[in-house]
Amino acid sequence: MTETTSVTDDIKRSTHTVEIETLRSITSGIASFGAAVRGSPLSNAQKSRVLASLAEASSNMLVATSAYMAELGASRGRAATLSTAE
Repeated sequence: MTETTSVTDDIKRSTHTVEIETLRSITSGIASFGAAVRGSPLSNAQKSRVLASLAEASSNMLVATSAYMAELGASRGRAATLSTAE
């Protein structure tokens, strides 16, 4: 038996994949930057300041990502409600 999917399902799936890859890329970049700072010739005090800024930026990115995912879920929920109402 062949399973069929709608174009909407395919778009949702590909969009979700893009979102996951974007988050992986951001996370990887933050980790790479942190490793570069730790391995740099900066003094420990300088490293601490830079890493504290990086931690704050990472936290802000997490908050922004959470807000984005919540809004995306809400908009998808509205779209699903509209499509079932038709």
